[in-house]
Amino acid sequence: MNYRDPQITLDQTGLRLRHYYFPLATTKEISVERIESIKVAPLTFRTGKWRAWGSTTLKSWMPLDLGRSKKPTVIFVDDGHRITSGITPANPQDFIAVLTALNPKIKVLQRK
Repeated sequence: MNYRDPQITLDQTGLRLRHYYFPLATTKEISVERIESIKVAPLTFRTGKWRAWGSTTLKSWMPLDLGRSKKPTVIFVDDGHRITSGITPANPQDFIAVLTALNPKIKVLQRK
């Protein structure tokens, strides 16, 4: 079972976020076992709709995604670090289904 889009790859070996680190645009890899929870929220101005890359508050960091403003949902991945990863999967429902199948202990929090 896996999930793949142009920015995100998720399978039993882990979650890989392309173009994550600034300025080299290298990939961040997160072990699925390290993920404690995800927070699913509508993508709005406050949650990063117009943020192409980075962060304003340093509570979360978003990898480079020039198509982010056209997506409806953001998912904040908490892997135990101070800064969460904010991602915008092309198909959030499929991403969540694969992630929770790979690690059923992950808490899925919904924010309206």
